[in-house]
Amino acid sequence: MFPAMRRSDKALPEREVFDMLQHCTSGVLALCGKDGYPYAVPVSHVCDPKSKKLYFHCFREGYKLDLIRQNDRLSFCVVERDDVVPEEFATHFRSTVLFGRARIVTDDALRRHALGFLRILIEKKLPLSLREVLAETVSILSTNATMKDPTEGVIAFFMDRLRGLLRDRGYTPDEIEAVLSQNPDRFDNLIERLDAVRAFAEMPEPASLAAANKRITNILKKSDVNTGQVQPDVLVEDSEKKLFTDMTAVKPQADQKFAAGDYTGTLKTMAQLHDDVDAFFTNVMVMADDQKLRNNRIALLKQLHTMMNQVADISKLAS
Repeated sequence: MFPAMRRSDKALPEREVFDMLQHCTSGVLALCGKDGYPYAVPVSHVCDPKSKKLYFHCFREGYKLDLIRQNDRLSFCVVERDDVVPEEFATHFRSTVLFGRARIVTDDALRRHALGFLRILIEKKLPLSLREVLAETVSILSTNATMKDPTEGVIAFFMDRLRGLLRDRGYTPDEIEAVLSQNPDRFDNLIERLDAVRAFAEMPEPASLAAANKRITNILKKSDVNTGQVQPDVLVEDSEKKLFTDMTAVKPQADQKFAAGDYTGTLKTMAQLHDDVDAFFTNVMVMADDQKLRNNRIALLKQLHTMMNQVADISKLAS
């Protein structure tokens, strides 16, 4: 289909071609123009050597896109070096010319690809870290000096698509936020966590526990003191002593269920602390004047907060 190089001894190995495409930041894109005239224009590009694809960014409308819609055949030339040698009346080039076909990728196409990727992770229960996948992709493209790390933007894009996917599956906004507000990096157990939140919300205890968790979150936000571990001998009120005792008894059960992937059982176990938490906030002044008492009570709430939010941030269920 394409003419062979006249100087085949100058042909570069494929690996060096892709090294050049990754190293260089722009090239000349040539399209089939109107009335038989070729149209060549300089463009920036990103190369993915694994898929052997090049990506170009442009405005949503324009002459390039009009031509691609009419004829998707193109060539792309990258010049890495052009050394003029006056004594030889010549220029020594190091370059590559590619031939291929273009496909216009729209936001809708990106959304479909993102949703497909998320569905694979969720439905196949693949234990893959999204950040690790993106880090590997960024490392492949890192030789492009003009590229900025897109990780945070891509994650935000995926999470946005994920919220829509979960809403379509019937989960409520509160249920979704309870899980996604913890910024999960893996999605293989996402549905189990959401189902656990839904089961928890149907119990009689969640409203007051969710409100208490929200209150604890606000208290901890205002306190940046490194309180360390709870000191049992500093607990003075009966309500805080009982809460600590019952937390100590419940924690191994909750941890065991969590480790086994029984997220519904984890939340139901934590619901046993419902009366203790209510009594604590009724009878105990967290922000006591005595600094030692105050710090110990904050340490107690930090431990409780960690236990309550292993599966999801249940404060999101508070009305």
